[in-house]
Amino acid sequence: LILLYDAAINYLNKANIALENNDLESFPVHIQDCKNIIMEFMNSLDMEAGGEFAENLYGLYRYYHTVLVKAELSQQREGIDEVLGHLISLRETWLKAIDIAKAEKGQDLVDKYESSDKTESFEYYDDEEEEDEDE
Repeated sequence: LILLYDAAINYLNKANIALENNDLESFPVHIQDCKNIIMEFMNSLDMEAGGEFAENLYGLYRYYHTVLVKAELSQQREGIDEVLGHLISLRETWLKAIDIAKAEKGQDLVDKYESSDKTESFEYYDDEEEEDEDE
């Protein structure tokens, strides 16, 4: 997910550079590449499991796609910059969510360990005793 956000952000930066350089051949290619990633985000949402959150995210992605279509047709930087800002913000939000999930998962493992009877799952193994038995 983060890599896709990175790629989408990169494509929009390249589109802005192409626009600044009046490179009207690569400009729509970079916009299309970003739109493809946004479509992938939309298609990968699990609307049933995600409920209202997934629906809201889908609406955002649809809006970003529409803004990029308009920016591509008008060759205006404003729409690109708007979507770029939103994608950067969403990327940061997902990074924070991933960190929180990792911390919670780590805490769950600590809690599970602390609540278990540590002696049940631990067997003492002594290499020397086994060697003595083999002799």
